[in-house]
Amino acid sequence: INATKYKLIVLMKGGLIEDVRESLLQDKEFCVGYIQRKVIKIIAKAFLPEDFGDNDYMLTDEETEKQKAKYRQFLHDVFKGVNRNVNIDSFFTGNYGYYAERELANALRTLNIKFIAMHKETLKSPDRQKFFEKVYKERRGKFTGDAILVYNETEKRVQVAAQVDESDRIIVTGMSRMDPLHRWRKEEGEKNEAKGKKTVLFFFFSDNQGLPYLNGGGCSLKWDELNFIYNSLIIELSKDYRDIEFIVKAKNNSTSIKDIEKYYENEEKSQNLKIVIGGDPQQYIKECTVACGFNTTAVLEAIAADKPVLVPNFAEATKKEYKGYVLDYENAVDYANSKEQLRKKIICYCRDGMRTEKETSGLTASREAILKKWAYNADGKAGERVCKSIKKILAN
Repeated sequence: INATKYKLIVLMKGGLIEDVRESLLQDKEFCVGYIQRKVIKIIAKAFLPEDFGDNDYMLTDEETEKQKAKYRQFLHDVFKGVNRNVNIDSFFTGNYGYYAERELANALRTLNIKFIAMHKETLKSPDRQKFFEKVYKERRGKFTGDAILVYNETEKRVQVAAQVDESDRIIVTGMSRMDPLHRWRKEEGEKNEAKGKKTVLFFFFSDNQGLPYLNGGGCSLKWDELNFIYNSLIIELSKDYRDIEFIVKAKNNSTSIKDIEKYYENEEKSQNLKIVIGGDPQQYIKECTVACGFNTTAVLEAIAADKPVLVPNFAEATKKEYKGYVLDYENAVDYANSKEQLRKKIICYCRDGMRTEKETSGLTASREAILKKWAYNADGKAGERVCKSIKKILAN
């Protein structure tokens, strides 16, 4: 460890771990250690109000500010002691706004340890961009660390407009966890297209995914009808087509688990229907025949693997008050305008292949464009960009 140029600590979070794996861990100049985020959150709860959250950081009273100062001093004292033996260069978080880590950034500055956000929540539809500009500016406030790495120019524009930080300290590097899918597509993708059992991968989405919710409330919009139709169709298909495997991939958080239970707990599931909660979706993406999803970065990962992708475009997704919260994947995916059309297209992909605009030389132009727009990664080199940026930050 002493021979390593930079010693880094990552505050563990799904998505961030995979981004770090495909960037910092690929470079021998970095030695990476981990701390469970829940450890920091447990400490924070000893100082901060019980109902304090990411979107409350600026909405405080005099007593809360005093508690923030005590929490900051505690963190300073802890990591001052740790740093006597380790000489840490930087800490990494997955979002600049995580409330339990805001005072950590302040404490580390006094110890000359950098604090960098590899900001992974950057997929924002037009109305969600407006919503988060307001949230960042009025409720989360300025970033007090050293730099923010983001997936795309859209997130950078939102953060700059909200005065989160100076433009030159918000750096677009792309989604590094997408890199292995580019490599797989080039090396193995086409060879694996016809292998194994036909499999349909459904990315589960919660009733409020991508909608303007604050701390679980403050919004009357929900994808109720869309989600009911989507999940009902999954159950129907699994019963009607026993020779096809159906996988539902959900995130491991309380909202997703609650919604999964709502749709599947009382259903008699077929043996060819599998529900997967948490973990990296990439192996399932590689093995699927076709993927389906809505308002999720997982759709981008499936595009990077050059898999057919279906996106539902019916129910609330077509209503005026919801349109600004629907992510547009443009011509990189295949849209289904009804439950019946989604069902028909899924079976056609499984039975007939039904690929369009396929280029043997690689991704289509439309797919490259959407990956560059939302993930700044049409080339499989985001990890390299992350490492180059981090070295520049640490050298200053």
